[in-house]
Amino acid sequence: MVGSRAAGLNDGLSDWDTVIFASTDGGAAEPLVDLDGVFEVRRPAIQGPPTLDLHRRWRGCAGVDITIVDPQRRRELEREPGPEWAYEMRHARPLQMAATVGEEHRDRIARRFAESRLTFARSAYDDFRQSRNEAVSALARSDGAAQALTAASCVSAASRFCLLAAGEPHPAEKWLLAELDRRRDPAATVARRVLDLSLLPEARFDALWDLWQLVDERVGSELPSTPGGNT
Repeated sequence: MVGSRAAGLNDGLSDWDTVIFASTDGGAAEPLVDLDGVFEVRRPAIQGPPTLDLHRRWRGCAGVDITIVDPQRRRELEREPGPEWAYEMRHARPLQMAATVGEEHRDRIARRFAESRLTFARSAYDDFRQSRNEAVSALARSDGAAQALTAASCVSAASRFCLLAAGEPHPAEKWLLAELDRRRDPAATVARRVLDLSLLPEARFDALWDLWQLVDERVGSELPSTPGGNT
């Protein structure tokens, strides 16, 4: 089991994300079975265009999502495991141990992530420096869409960096701030101020500055600061 339930970040709209490690190549196709029927999931009928209410009721059924990883895909993931897959494997919970493939894969992913972690962190830091400058620049303009996009990009990069600098992989954007909240990281509170479009631009500018200070405090000798970065 992977996903939010495995990581302990699930809510009432979380489904059951699972991964099956196949023993032969060519098994990446989804299983030809009615998963909802097997697990007795009762989903609402879809009539007409989808709505947010339908989405809530659909997700609230806690359905089962299965991804099959065959040996070829497993080798690809082990060659270049991104932080998100490393996060999934770090929090994965074995459901059946018919073979050792899953645990061997987890071990390899953990080792590869440890080897690449500083590279990922430097990249996230560079993304943060650039995106923060873009977010500040957007605040001087009356384009709310640009402000929302640049603020989100900045917060994403800052959150990824904070976790990577601590030696941790990171989840996808949907759970980034939740993971920081769980760790009681003050960057999460500041990040929400950056994203709050109900605040005046001046207040969001101050929040961006505070976020920069929090991020730069974590840049040590192993991760030298990137030169430049105009405000």
